[in-house]
Amino acid sequence: MSTVHQNTYAHVLQTAATEFVDKVERVGLASLLRAYGTSGLRKDAIVRDRPRLVPEMGDAVDLLCLSRPVPAHKAVSILTDPILDHLLGIGAATASGGDVELSHIRLVEHFGRLVFVGAVNNSGFGWYGRDSIGIGRQLIGARGRCLDVCSSTGCQTTVMAASATSVTAVEIDEQVAPLFELNMCINRSRAKVDALWCDVREAEFDTSFDTIAINAPMMPTFGILDLPWTGHGGPDGTMLLNAVMQRVPLAEHGRLVANAMILGNEHDLEADWLRQLAEERGWAVTVIPTDHEPLTTDSSFVRSALAAYSAVKPDDMDSVMQELSTSWTANATDRLYFALVCATAGSGPAFSIASTALKGDRWCL
Repeated sequence: MSTVHQNTYAHVLQTAATEFVDKVERVGLASLLRAYGTSGLRKDAIVRDRPRLVPEMGDAVDLLCLSRPVPAHKAVSILTDPILDHLLGIGAATASGGDVELSHIRLVEHFGRLVFVGAVNNSGFGWYGRDSIGIGRQLIGARGRCLDVCSSTGCQTTVMAASATSVTAVEIDEQVAPLFELNMCINRSRAKVDALWCDVREAEFDTSFDTIAINAPMMPTFGILDLPWTGHGGPDGTMLLNAVMQRVPLAEHGRLVANAMILGNEHDLEADWLRQLAEERGWAVTVIPTDHEPLTTDSSFVRSALAAYSAVKPDDMDSVMQELSTSWTANATDRLYFALVCATAGSGPAFSIASTALKGDRWCL
């Protein structure tokens, strides 16, 4: 596509995005999403209350939130022609028998931003879950130069762009690029954002950043599971996170926040790599455990991850779980901690773990 055509298309998409946001606000869908929350855990509540919604909002909920087909003319009314054409062109929308369905994506309200993300229970494309909500809360009011690592469709990018001077977003999966661009248009963030479509471990940065957000694939393989790259966190779940934190340029007094899964037991987390990183980079690093999953042969988290991420068949599940159990016992590991890692440059070296007791409410809810 020529530069002229690219600019014309970008202008058309921006104009349509403005019209789309006005429509979502006018029918009350933005307010509904703010009230219900946007985690996939709240889908059941929206389904329950769907019959009581007025028709116009009900159609919008069906199309944008519940992946239900709606008549094509209603889809055009909600999305606008340019956005519907855009979504059809990238395979995020399908048209059949006079109906339109967004089977792979959904709209969420993310701290004042409206963004398209992957459908509920989508473990790869456009992932959005409680971890996304938790880290997003930490980025409200971000200032200066910001970096969003593993940006996916751009939910954290839009939060930072609302207050930052500039945002560099890095994502390896170019399949999400058209959705990322649409989200930047919807939130009028494009002028502040520079997107790099590459492996962050190979990206070259010509500046340091005041705020860095990292939501990297972090499912541990325990050295046994064969996971796709979209969820592969290495044997202990910290492989990519460790590699990224070793090389991202954090400005003096800058702040880094990252989601992590960290293996451990009742008494401690396996976080020596973070202690070493704090020492080497002169950072003050705090690990805040927010939840944990007991690792046993009955582990619902591991079983669901096996079903979602790997090719393990139900008939093989028990034998794989037994192999995992042997590995956990040999490594004195009996739980997987979900944690927020916070680091500040120029205030260290220092390292602390807030607690392993996990008292109080989860930050992600």
